[in-house]
Amino acid sequence: MGNLTVAFLEDQYQILDILSDNEKKVELVKNKLTGQFAVKKHLPLNYLPILEKIKQISSQYLPKIEVICQTDTDLIVYEEFIHGTDLAKELTSVGPFPESRVLKVMTMLTAALGELHDQGIIHRDIKPSNIMISADGILKLIDFDASRKYQAQKERDTINLGTIGYAAPEQFGFAQTDMRSDVYSCGIVMWEMLTGQSLIDSEAANTPLKKIAFKAAAFDPAQRYQTITQLQMALAEQTTRPPVRQPKTPPAKATTIAEAEPNRLWYQHIPGFRTMKPWKIIPASLFYAVVIFYISGCIVEIFTKGPIGIITLLDFVILLLPFYIILTNIGHVWQKFPLLKSSNLLLKITGIFLYALLTFILFGIWAMFTK
Repeated sequence: MGNLTVAFLEDQYQILDILSDNEKKVELVKNKLTGQFAVKKHLPLNYLPILEKIKQISSQYLPKIEVICQTDTDLIVYEEFIHGTDLAKELTSVGPFPESRVLKVMTMLTAALGELHDQGIIHRDIKPSNIMISADGILKLIDFDASRKYQAQKERDTINLGTIGYAAPEQFGFAQTDMRSDVYSCGIVMWEMLTGQSLIDSEAANTPLKKIAFKAAAFDPAQRYQTITQLQMALAEQTTRPPVRQPKTPPAKATTIAEAEPNRLWYQHIPGFRTMKPWKIIPASLFYAVVIFYISGCIVEIFTKGPIGIITLLDFVILLLPFYIILTNIGHVWQKFPLLKSSNLLLKITGIFLYALLTFILFGIWAMFTK
């Protein structure tokens, strides 16, 4: 939008207070024509696709985005101002909630996330201070600054965002976040509402609601509820009320990453070409060119020198192939091997080292019998 449009919009709102003065600058403003309060934010341009998706969602549990104004340098966003208090302040003032209150809050929170997840949007920053309770008792999930669209073909996030203590382990670079990352944060928030503590103790998970929170916040994503709907259903079993959202299909086994990948061209399944990023494609192309050149030489040697060429080719394949499989995670093999499938970065690195060492040992044994 041009400067005239920006100037026109800013003329419609009166700045009342500065709520945050960081790089995203959040201000409380008032519409001069309607008298309605709003929150004005300055956000990076790359937030536009997510914000446009959220703007289209009509939900009583999400603040309404009123205007998105794109400038040459950033986005100016006006969204609904929530009259109420955030859950963090409520927890500080009253301590642990009764179970009936926890169920009510979690029912609304999972409903809000259900609306986002239906659009493929992951919130990624669920915490008490981002959960507002309006004056009429309705939950509003705010602050989409860390949100992103889920992309099945990605192995990890480009940018790691979230709040330590509430963000899932995969949000810190171990893997790509997906809807189960929001399930994890829900489990932490639920546990805090039940106990007053955000640190989960497995021995203290001694009530049905605590067991639900404990499962939701499992370190391994595969051990959590696989969708927000499954978490809703578990909560609904603890009350006489039906779940807020019925599953669109009967619950099924967790879908693997490979099963979730959309149809892609054949070469987009090859390591180095899966993300279609030039900085990966160029070195990968050089690597594959060297491999093809060497194998071609081995084939020529087979025709000229016989068995010696075959042994040379086998040496090359036996040494290269295991390293190639392990380092590129082709076919998502990391999900199948101990240590490699761990979400703990140290264990994953240890696994790569041990499997590489095993490869060297096996190659040494092979060399003893062929030389």
